[in-house]
Amino acid sequence: MSELDLSRQKFVISKIHDMQVFITCCDRNIPFDEKSHGKIFNIENGMIVQENK
Repeated sequence: MSELDLSRQKFVISKIHDMQVFITCCDRNIPFDEKSHGKIFNIENGMIVQENK
């Protein structure tokens, strides 16, 4: 996602709203909006941790 500009990031997210998709990136600024039901997970000290929004 970080390789895409903001409009293309939003486009990708709008097309995957009813699918299970794993997106990996280094940028924490994913443009989920109120209609998106995305979850963000981080790897911290070798553990998978869900980010609280």
